[in-house]
Amino acid sequence: MNKQGTTTQPAGGIEWTHFFGPGTGYTANPVRGCQHQCRWRMPDNQIATCYAEVQKDRLHGAGAFQQVTFHPEVLDDIHRHQQPAGIFIDSMSDLFASAVNGLWIMKVLQAVRACPQHVFFSLTKNPTRFLQPAFALPGILPRNLFLGVSMPPTFMFGKELSPAQQRVWFDKALDCLTRCDAAVRWVSLEPLSWDCSDILAKYKDQLHWAVIGAASNGARTYQPKSETLINVLDALEGMHVFFKGNLRGSMLHTAPTLRAEVNDHLTTWRQEFPTTHSRPLSKSERALNLPF
Repeated sequence: MNKQGTTTQPAGGIEWTHFFGPGTGYTANPVRGCQHQCRWRMPDNQIATCYAEVQKDRLHGAGAFQQVTFHPEVLDDIHRHQQPAGIFIDSMSDLFASAVNGLWIMKVLQAVRACPQHVFFSLTKNPTRFLQPAFALPGILPRNLFLGVSMPPTFMFGKELSPAQQRVWFDKALDCLTRCDAAVRWVSLEPLSWDCSDILAKYKDQLHWAVIGAASNGARTYQPKSETLINVLDALEGMHVFFKGNLRGSMLHTAPTLRAEVNDHLTTWRQEFPTTHSRPLSKSERALNLPF
């Protein structure tokens, strides 16, 4: 497990893992590696490579991130951690990717269910797997697993997605997510590089949380257009929203002349977590006496 934040910045690292307060966030990766080859085109036409891929290949050589491997000892580390924590379970992988052995996924889900003191976060770019029979049965997805999808990148599997293809992909991803049995369904809008508000509005009633962030490439950050951010926040009205720290450049002090209703959106710094769930506990989940 990799603790997020430091002594001087306890809520640092991946900020949205601090579900139980500053200093309670971790990453843990029982599955490592991914074959999606995600790339993002920045506003200045620079191409940003997946952060996890860059780190893995830097340490272990080019192509290392393409190797998908299972590390059950990480599940043992999670079991030994008694203090409640928010744990991003696939920061260096995609747990539900097609290249991941289904038995590995089941072992991870079993470990999540066995640790009800923790909240686990998962993000995927392969949400069609949620609907496969092995994962579609009621109660298979633990109630303390927050299951999410990410906005599509500009490139996947070495091919560029047109804007129209990105929209179709995102619509299908949210459709799959909202049809699965997850207790908390969420969406990562990082980077928020185009206006997806109309798509979000279709599924808002079936989503519980959204994390919004700016585009970044190394140390450089590219803020979303103010109009895009405003439209997305309008579409997410009533939903829990978490702003990543790199979004601060989009706050109203950079645009003091915007109208008053926009003012509210861009002057309120939001780092909210979901507190409600879409479905009742199953009999087996009630027996676990989960804390939420």
